[in-house]
Amino acid sequence: MNFLAPLYALAALAIAAPIVLHLVRRQPKERFEFSALMFLDPAPPRLTSKSRIDHWLVLLARIAVLALLALAFARPYWNSSVDIPGEAGPRLHRIVLIDQSASMRRPGVWDAAKARAQEWIRNARPTDTLAIYGFADSSIAHLPLSVATETPIAQRAKVATAALSNVQPTWGSSQLGSALANCLDVLQADEGTDASALPTRSEIVLISDMTEGVEFGSLADREWPTHVTLRVERVEPKQAGNAYFNFLEPGPNEDTKSVRVRISNARNSQSDSFRLQWLDSTGQLIDSAEAAHQVPSGSARVVRLESPPENAVALQLTGDACDFDNRRFHWSEPLRTATVLCIEEPDTLPEASLSFFLERLPLDTDTRRVVKERIDPDAPWLASDGSTPVWVIATHHLSARYGDRAREYVKSGGHLMLVMDAPADALDPEGTPFQQRYSELTSQCTEAEFGSVSEAELRGHALWTRIDFGHPVFSVQSDPQFNDYSKVRFWRHRRIELADPDAWRILAWFDTPSPALIERRVGDGKLVVMAAGWQPIDSQLGLSSKFVPMMVGLFALASPESLSSPEWIVGRSVQLPASTRLIGPNGPMAARGDKINPTLEATASMESQTESQAGPNAEPLREFLIDTPGLYEMLSSDGSQTRIAANASASESKVEAMDLEEFSRFGITLPGPEETPIQRVETQRQMIATELESRQSGWWWLISAALVGVGLESVLCMRKRSIEGDAV
Repeated sequence: MNFLAPLYALAALAIAAPIVLHLVRRQPKERFEFSALMFLDPAPPRLTSKSRIDHWLVLLARIAVLALLALAFARPYWNSSVDIPGEAGPRLHRIVLIDQSASMRRPGVWDAAKARAQEWIRNARPTDTLAIYGFADSSIAHLPLSVATETPIAQRAKVATAALSNVQPTWGSSQLGSALANCLDVLQADEGTDASALPTRSEIVLISDMTEGVEFGSLADREWPTHVTLRVERVEPKQAGNAYFNFLEPGPNEDTKSVRVRISNARNSQSDSFRLQWLDSTGQLIDSAEAAHQVPSGSARVVRLESPPENAVALQLTGDACDFDNRRFHWSEPLRTATVLCIEEPDTLPEASLSFFLERLPLDTDTRRVVKERIDPDAPWLASDGSTPVWVIATHHLSARYGDRAREYVKSGGHLMLVMDAPADALDPEGTPFQQRYSELTSQCTEAEFGSVSEAELRGHALWTRIDFGHPVFSVQSDPQFNDYSKVRFWRHRRIELADPDAWRILAWFDTPSPALIERRVGDGKLVVMAAGWQPIDSQLGLSSKFVPMMVGLFALASPESLSSPEWIVGRSVQLPASTRLIGPNGPMAARGDKINPTLEATASMESQTESQAGPNAEPLREFLIDTPGLYEMLSSDGSQTRIAANASASESKVEAMDLEEFSRFGITLPGPEETPIQRVETQRQMIATELESRQSGWWWLISAALVGVGLESVLCMRKRSIEGDAV
């Protein structure tokens, strides 16, 4: 016989209590005092060798009850012939997921991570399936689960060790959420494919430094399966703390050539004095008189540096022992000029003028200056410096006799926006209704029938509805707190009935209903038509907070800079025209694959357009992976050259330890340490004992016997009292 809880058997020592009580003589309950007692000394019963037990049956009944209760709580069971599986228990599918982000480059972190991974490989059971995955910005399958499953048992440890030897840290950011979601997809795809008769378990071992810069991302949209265990192995650096810096945009009153830098120091950092120095293309320090900057632990400081030297390509932070992120590349492109023309009569009053609001749009950037000019319809469509404008906005002053000029401008790659800001039923100076001018001008520009235009009949005002927030013009306002256009009222607008609605993309509707903003590709350019003006006599659009982001989005479609960013983040992909060559720090780069994008915009929302909508001159885009910090050169087919700096994500510099309780927000409960083989055998033995005890239910019979003993003891006590009463 064995016991599931043997310590409860010690309660059987309580049988000493009734034995002692039975040996103690009791004094009579009723006392009668009389005068002769005053000459006698009190003599209570004492426990002596002459003491004897008078009621053996009652004592035995009480002892039996206590002993049975103690045995019942000890949960006894009888052994049976059940084999303990030991090392041949349920098969395990384990994915060792290693963080390969830039923060793993800290001194001592990567070596500790590989040692932990090798320990898991060494301690794995022969029957376990062991896969090796890594992650940074995306997941990397070094030893896929499908390959690990097909590997012979005798070679699994050797194959896993070989795969681990090729794993190295990258410069990407730690996208933990997408990596865990990918592991769940891999495990789910593998379920049901195992032909073994033994059941399988799934486990993910995450080896990471688990810093505050970790991104959970898409994990918030997943429900963690109960049968998948997540174990977290956190690795620590040799020295805690870190200091890092980021480039900031120059202030409003500062020279654009100057550089603003924010230096941040971690809470557990041991240094507080740092210096910034410029580096040339060979990595050598450029002599400068830059003073030291004091940044206490857990704080940040913004400093401004004068114009960098001509041969400077990077800025380095000295004074920090953790130097994996102390160098960031920087390149200032020469200031470029882009021109926006507004075709409008020069004597137009501000309340009726489109250019009055256009001139106040913040379109300038650090590398681009936007010149806004208003020209007469008869003037050439050229900027004051003779260059071709990137964007032309035409008001009702542009008549149909300029249709050929508009068509050639758009077909050659220009972006033309036609604003129907005059009532459709009004007459132009030539006596022609504006509705006819609008229809003829648009038809000539597109070389296709446009449709009819009329003045909408309103009772009060109209509103925009059914806005296409998937379009780049409105995508920045797609968040629910920004996409409310219910307060932008239109006092009047033109009603458009398109002859071929499939040839146009409708970006917004009026609630009348009627198209409010439409676009169409013409050759290499694009034509955008707005059925109302943004000036106060037509609407509240020019005075609303929605006007600036919408117009900036329209300008971004026309501006060549919409294809590139002033700084790239390492680990992410960029899309460039197929005619553009990209040269990285290590030489010319190969594209990951060709991808057709008819509008030359790196936005997912426009990728859904068909090739027929794009036109015959659509140019494909090629995708490049930016994998190393440094300077990249884009060489266009026209011979122009553009340099762009690429740096690691700033989130990788936030190396303070993350609280592992964050996993509980996603329904993930982290288990305790992994059991050793001896502990696993003991756990299985305990499970078998629990199962045997629950089947035999010996405690129930012991409790029943104890109740019978209690009843017997009660009967014996009643009988004893009856006998003593008769004797008296």
